Amino acid sequence: MSDTFWFSSSQKHDFNSFLELNCAPIVFIKPAKVSNSDVWRLYSADGKELAVADSRDMAFILARQNNFIPYSVH
Repeated sequence: MSDTFWFSSSQKHDFNSFLELNCAPIVFIKPAKVSNSDVWRLYSADGKELAVADSRDMAFILARQNNFIPYSVH
């Protein structure tokens, strides 16, 4: 069974229907600035901030250690 889901451009889907399809817990990792320092914020699929790391590598390690699949967001 494939974990890949395809949406037709003729079908209308909201964000929650996309989240229901994804069986694996994912986090989005996004760069940010805090007091002139670069940090990396980790967000759940529904947009809640979960953590802040001081490097991109640490953000990915943190996600994987907590059984999440990390995705980079720019």
